Amino acid sequence: MVKVEVVILAIQCPQPLVPINGRIDGTSGYNSQRRYPVGALVMFSCTEGHILVGEASIVCAETGLWSQPPPFCKAQCPYPGDPPNGLIAPLKFYYDPGDYLSVQCRDGFVHYSTSGSPERPRCLPDGNWSTPVPQCKNYEEV
Repeated sequence: MVKVEVVILAIQCPQPLVPINGRIDGTSGYNSQRRYPVGALVMFSCTEGHILVGEASIVCAETGLWSQPPPFCKAQCPYPGDPPNGLIAPLKFYYDPGDYLSVQCRDGFVHYSTSGSPERPRCLPDGNWSTPVPQCKNYEEV
């Protein structure tokens, strides 16, 4: 009689790539060998000043592959808000690095900066604004 040994290997997914400027927030089913069983859920998020592009969570599928490719984190500046008595343009929820803002003051108000003529804020690659939004002051006060 011949003895046959059958080995059954559990299907697992490899550790997904952690996005640059991001992190893996939550995992289910993770083990110390950096492998995930079928059905394991991995959630991603980005550091401040970055926005997630792609799926925020992925699942280990029965094929041993993830349900979606890992997302990436893109630098973006948040909407800074309109200054009192003024409006910023263009108006967006998020701004890409290199974008500039303009301030339009309401009638009777002018741009004001303590350092002379106000600079146009520019979105920097780290997700921060280069300068604060210029303020609008009553022209009689300037």
